[in-house]
Amino acid sequence: MKNKLSKILMVIAVVIMLGATVTGSIFSIISYVAVKDDKERQKKEEDERKAKEDDFENITIAGEYDIISTKNISDAYISGDSSELNDEEKTTLEVASDLLKEIITDDMSDYEKEEAIYLWIVDNVSNETGGIVAVPEARGIVDKPYGVLQNKQAVCVGYATTFRLLTNMVGLDCMVMHDTGRGHSWNIVRLDDGCWYIVDCYFDAGNKYGRYVHFNMTEKLAYMDYDWENGLYPVANGTKYAYSEMNKTVLANANDFMSSVGEAYSAGENTKFYEFDTDSVNRSEILYIADGISSRLQSDYTYGSLTCFENSDSTFMIFYNYVDYSDMDDPWDPGVDDDFDYEKIEEKLDEIFGELSDDYWDDDYWEEGTRTDNVQG
Repeated sequence: MKNKLSKILMVIAVVIMLGATVTGSIFSIISYVAVKDDKERQKKEEDERKAKEDDFENITIAGEYDIISTKNISDAYISGDSSELNDEEKTTLEVASDLLKEIITDDMSDYEKEEAIYLWIVDNVSNETGGIVAVPEARGIVDKPYGVLQNKQAVCVGYATTFRLLTNMVGLDCMVMHDTGRGHSWNIVRLDDGCWYIVDCYFDAGNKYGRYVHFNMTEKLAYMDYDWENGLYPVANGTKYAYSEMNKTVLANANDFMSSVGEAYSAGENTKFYEFDTDSVNRSEILYIADGISSRLQSDYTYGSLTCFENSDSTFMIFYNYVDYSDMDDPWDPGVDDDFDYEKIEEKLDEIFGELSDDYWDDDYWEEGTRTDNVQG
């Protein structure tokens, strides 16, 4: 009996020991899993933080306009699967897809696709956003493809992200660039020659400064008006599809240059590119004529400019653009029509609001600023 009891007690002790071991193991496993999960969470947060720091493309411009990635939308277009997109992204995809059906055909080259997208944007999207950018809730209208494609108004960020989205959707590599001060953004795109080209739709929109002035620029040409941090972006080393190279006029002397610009001026052409061999043409003569042309283009109804720079192959390039305001009723005050009857307006104002006091015309009245004391906004 004693032996039997001893065996029972021994079994109980073993069970207790095993139970303690199992319990300890369970607690150890739980503790291990918790520590592992915490480490994974910390690693994920660190990776996300580093990714955000390393994301030189999708940043904030002018302190308020966010450059947001559109890769998931272009990927959905290419794959045909939009199930992972949110409602706004699905709407953007739908509108962008409909647009591409209108302007892109299967037989187009990469360059032709890019040009078609560029032309649609500069011809249809306005950068005259007016007071809309002052409304925080409305910023998505002008800085994201979702708003730009539907409302056709944009700030530079809206132009850049919309151009990137559409070119990515048709299979082109395209990125958004920004200046060192983060005050402006534009694009860099790679074509079928494997080379990169710089594009700024914002400055070419509405033909205000001439079409193609900022289309497929070489890096040297872009550096004349832009600055960015070296090493952040691919080098814009292409020349095959550089618009200035494709459409340049090669001239032999300064007199030919003067005549050619004169013909372009008379024809109302927007943009001309010229190249000279500096071995055979006196550089000072070209600069003298360019300065003379520019000074004569500055008038009430015309604006023209000539920009000069040295190419790496020791040639000298000049491009010319011309804007004609002569069709406007009043180019410096386009909101007032020539037929505006000031007398009738004054009479109506007097009738509704009362006549102005004699003090209104006194200099002291204006110096004290009393006229606008009660004006809000």
